[in-house]
Amino acid sequence: MLPKQVEKIRINQREIIEWLGINVDVWEIESEILNVVRETLDGLGHEYVNDFGYHELPIYTRYINTTWTAFPYVPQQTAERVVMDVMNGITHIIRGEEFALEYSLYRYYYDKFKFKLPAPKFIFLPRLEGRRGDISKTAGGYSIAELRGDGYTAQDIKDMLAKACLSCPQNGWYLYNLKREPRIDL
Repeated sequence: MLPKQVEKIRINQREIIEWLGINVDVWEIESEILNVVRETLDGLGHEYVNDFGYHELPIYTRYINTTWTAFPYVPQQTAERVVMDVMNGITHIIRGEEFALEYSLYRYYYDKFKFKLPAPKFIFLPRLEGRRGDISKTAGGYSIAELRGDGYTAQDIKDMLAKACLSCPQNGWYLYNLKREPRIDL
C-alpha cells in the first residue's frame, strides 16, 4: 500500500472510531512499530519464520448445517502480535471465531518468550449474520461509514450490535453473555 493510501485509511478509521464515541488512549499503527517488535523478538531469541504463504486449516462445524473456515494464519505474524500485545499491556482480545485455532500458536509463543504479565484473555465471537448472510466487510457486508451514510447514529449501531450479539441479563449488557447465533436486522 502506498503511504498516502495508508494515511487515508488511518484517518478514516480514526474518524469512525471517534464518531462512535470510543475513547482511545493511544493511537498506534502496526507498521510504525514493527521494527521495534522485530528487535524485541530478536532479543528473545526468536528466529524469523520465513512463511511461504498462509497455512491451510481445515473446516470445522460450528452449529448444525453451518460451517466456518478457520482464518489462515502466518506464524511470524502471530509471534509479532504477541510482542505487540505485551508492549501495549493488552489484557483482553476479541476476535472472530475463525481465529480460534490461532490461539494455541499465540499461547505457544507467549509461553516460549516467558513474559511475566498474565496472558490476555481471549473472547471469540461467532460471525454476525444479517438478512443477506455474513455482514463482514470481506463478505461484502456493511461498513460503519455506510451505515452512518444511511442515517444510522452511533448509538443506533452500538444498540444493534449489542442486541444482535449479546444476551440481556437484568442488569445490562455483558460481553460474556454472547448469543449462540448472532443476527442483526440489516
